[in-house]
Amino acid sequence: MRHLVGTVVFGAICFCVPHQQVHDLGSFFRVLFTESFGVFAEWPAAWASLVVILLAGCVFCLVRALDELLPLFNRECFSAGVFYGLMLLPVLLFSIGSFLLARALF
Repeated sequence: MRHLVGTVVFGAICFCVPHQQVHDLGSFFRVLFTESFGVFAEWPAAWASLVVILLAGCVFCLVRALDELLPLFNRECFSAGVFYGLMLLPVLLFSIGSFLLARALF
């Protein structure tokens, strides 16, 4: 149950907190793909990268919540292969977000 709460908290942070929109670019994905990343301390791109990292935390908590809630509904848990396969998405999102954060700041 705590992972479901974590999903809600991370989701609220990712999508309810206003983004650093200097040029009225829209969503944070558009900021990631339109910023130059060549300028030192590109803050809109850094903020969008942090949102991607938080989104990775949200996906991680969602997968863990599904894994914990399935036995409550008399369903079987994920097999180890499916569980680790689903965990690849948050790991990839975290890696991409960390790379883009480093690229935006340095």
